Amino acid sequence: MPFLPAKRPPEWRLLNKRSCRLLAELVYFVEQMATASVAERMARLGIRDVDLDETFARSSGPGGQNVNKVATAVTLRHRPSGISVTAQDSRSQAMNRKLARERLLDAIEKAERKRRAAEIAERERARRRKSPRPAALKRKILDSKRKRGVLKKLRGQIKD
Repeated sequence: MPFLPAKRPPEWRLLNKRSCRLLAELVYFVEQMATASVAERMARLGIRDVDLDETFARSSGPGGQNVNKVATAVTLRHRPSGISVTAQDSRSQAMNRKLARERLLDAIEKAERKRRAAEIAERERARRRKSPRPAALKRKILDSKRKRGVLKKLRGQIKD
């Protein structure tokens, strides 16, 4: 029986052009899926690309020469709502653009939820204000007022 070397587990090394191409295709597919979900959320919220102001600046933190040379930090501002977010997590400007869009959508959705909750609370407050008091509570309040009136009459001036 000849000696066989132990098999190594497959590694994600870029050994040749084919593996490079496969990895590039995988990365492209994942990016397209992420972009599609962001585009879908933007359409659902009614946000258009023309409503967004995008500015780039140099990042801070780790990343070496790349963050010192390239404007990788992305600040995204939604003009109609005034909400602004900044992303500088990645060394890649493209990745930071995607992250900034996701964060902006999260912030807009959160503001929308908050606005809806305030609207519902205001409607409830108005409904409670307009609704008549229960009979038992009304009786209790009137009894309390009568007792207060009797006490005040007793405090009147003493006649000679």
